[in-house]
Amino acid sequence: MDKFTPEKRSEIMSKIRAKNTKIEITLRRAIYDEWIRWYRLHHRVHKIRWDLTFIGKRVIIFIDWCFWHWCPECFKAPKSRVEYWWPKIQTNMDRDIRNTAILEAEWWTVLKFWEHEIRKNLKSVVEEVKLALSEVQ
Repeated sequence: MDKFTPEKRSEIMSKIRAKNTKIEITLRRAIYDEWIRWYRLHHRVHKIRWDLTFIGKRVIIFIDWCFWHWCPECFKAPKSRVEYWWPKIQTNMDRDIRNTAILEAEWWTVLKFWEHEIRKNLKSVVEEVKLALSEVQ
């Protein structure tokens, strides 16, 4: 049972941002500090809107939120409305796999980082981005 009324829950959920989240801005600032400034934000590739896209290098970065994408390390299963959440999260996971496969088949490098990786290991995430950008021709 949800501890909020349906109206309050709707209000809370409506404030969840899809773009320019704190974690996304944290990663962008860290990349910017490394003089990596030639990316596009929320650029569409195959009708998929990615967090950061390095078009010339064919590198895409996507930030997976631990709850929405079922992080194997820190996902906490919802306790209410399970019949709603499980199919929704499974759909997110299936879409992620499908979208990544489409892009990799067209020679895009897809970097995915969990929300908790950026929070806890920002430096290593930035190093991984730098390495991917240096390896791609």
